[in-house]
Amino acid sequence: EMSVFEYCTSLTSIDIPDGVTEISHRAFANCTSLSSVSLPKSLNRMGVSVFSGCTSLTSVAIPDSVTTIGVAAFANCTSLASVALPCNDSVWIGEYVFYGCRGLQSITVGWQKPLRITEDMFDNIDLSKVILTVPPGTKEAYLAADIWQKFKITEEYFSK
Repeated sequence: EMSVFEYCTSLTSIDIPDGVTEISHRAFANCTSLSSVSLPKSLNRMGVSVFSGCTSLTSVAIPDSVTTIGVAAFANCTSLASVALPCNDSVWIGEYVFYGCRGLQSITVGWQKPLRITEDMFDNIDLSKVILTVPPGTKEAYLAADIWQKFKITEEYFSK
């Protein structure tokens, strides 16, 4: 069963309006021309494979309101270079969220304590080449944390 915009290959940008709280499974999967996504501060849930295969998507800032990022949400977004994850300690991030995002260059997080994640979240990516920006005073905690320690860690935290 295909979702609303799945395989909509001519779609280049999306500005999801405020008030939207959930983006359903595979909603924008394989929109190969999609290069720009604006997510509202009202967003709570992102479904499974919601943006998977969006090979032109270069960056995404996930609002702090998001509590669930579905499995493989950004899998195989091969041009995805920068990601800002929600500053929400209770966020649930599914497996393989960034699987195959080989263009990934930087991730920004705002958690004071490193979120526990599984290695498959970043499967098929050389994490030693990805800059992880963390809040001031937390670098040592990230250096000691499983998986996060594999990144190039910097404390030059900036807000979304």
